[in-house]
Amino acid sequence: MGNRKGFMMYLEWCDAIAQLPAEKQGQMLSAMAEFTRTDTEPQFTDSGLQGMWVMFRGKMSRDRERYEQTCRMRREAANKRWEKAEKPAPKRSGYNMTRQEMDDGMDKYLDW
Repeated sequence: MGNRKGFMMYLEWCDAIAQLPAEKQGQMLSAMAEFTRTDTEPQFTDSGLQGMWVMFRGKMSRDRERYEQTCRMRREAANKRWEKAEKPAPKRSGYNMTRQEMDDGMDKYLDW
């Protein structure tokens, strides 16, 4: 379980859920939210809801894995950028010098 804030709801799922009576629609949406929050599998007594849930659960799990992988990859890329920024750049004449290094180098040509 992570710090999840929501889940992807597909329009085709809305069409399928809309075919259910209002009470069962609420049960399904509550089950989807609870699964997202706590990874708790709902235990439906209605076989229609259970069958629908099996289809939804698989896609929700794959979406979650893909999202977590994307977050992990972006975190690693950001960390690499920060690590690279912390390393001093190689010295080249005039390039990648700090402002202080440039000023110090100019002092020998200027009378301050």
